[in-house]
Amino acid sequence: MSDRVVTLKSGEKIPLCDLLGPGTHGTTFGGTPLVSTGANEVLSVIEDEGMLENARILGAHAVAVIKTLDSPWIKEVRGVGLMLAFELIPDFVARVPAAAKRSPSLLVVDALHEAGLLNVPSGSHAVRWLPPLNVSRAEIDEAAQILGSVLARF
Repeated sequence: MSDRVVTLKSGEKIPLCDLLGPGTHGTTFGGTPLVSTGANEVLSVIEDEGMLENARILGAHAVAVIKTLDSPWIKEVRGVGLMLAFELIPDFVARVPAAAKRSPSLLVVDALHEAGLLNVPSGSHAVRWLPPLNVSRAEIDEAAQILGSVLARF
């Protein structure tokens, strides 16, 4: 925290680093032995089951598969591990009249949800695709097929 001075509602001036005194900032379960044991177990499972390696390999596969769709609606595909996103073309709204009523990303996300693929919008033109760390190659391929068929409808 900074030692920059802030003014409280009372008019008192104190360093920002002293704003939260002992006992004023905490959590009910944060850092308890039970929570820490659970967190350690999660990390052990991620390590034991090779989920980080799976994320690295299948994340690269997912980016490649989405790129091979060669969709005229996708401007860019990006990702780190299984944190993936594709960005829609800038003139999506001009080319898809329905996008004038909703942002392009919401329009695409809704269509993907109806087709059975869960994802979330990111801004007006990007869609995030965040599969679980234990996703399989077949599931990535199926998701890409769903994505391709939904985008083809536009």
